Amino acid sequence: MKIFFSMLFLAFSLQLSAQDTKQTCNDLPLADPEVRVSCITEDVTGVFKSVLTEKLKKGTHSAVFKFFVTCNGEVTNLSYQRGTIDSAAQGLFESEIKKLSWKPATHKSKQVTSVVFLTIEAVNGQITVSIR
Repeated sequence: MKIFFSMLFLAFSLQLSAQDTKQTCNDLPLADPEVRVSCITEDVTGVFKSVLTEKLKKGTHSAVFKFFVTCNGEVTNLSYQRGTIDSAAQGLFESEIKKLSWKPATHKSKQVTSVVFLTIEAVNGQITVSIR
């Protein structure tokens, strides 16, 4: 009987350790971590260029978005801060930001939630993206 329960306990503990667990991000977001967030998506500029409307391809337009990247690389609390784009373009850009892949910031060798400001500038159809 002892052997049966020992085997059952071993099987149960192996099952629990095999499950994919996410790190709990219960800390407040850091504004200035040791290593900042980085975008894993290779062609960030191309992502935003692909959703430009005809209106945004002419003239100069800008948008600044603020959001958090959690210790698991997920985007939360995304909001439009300022700029010269309309609400339709804001929605397009917000949906593209949510699709991007992010590498979380680290502080004291631990992945942390951090604050990110993403600026998009469109000048005659040419896009510039900066991440701070």
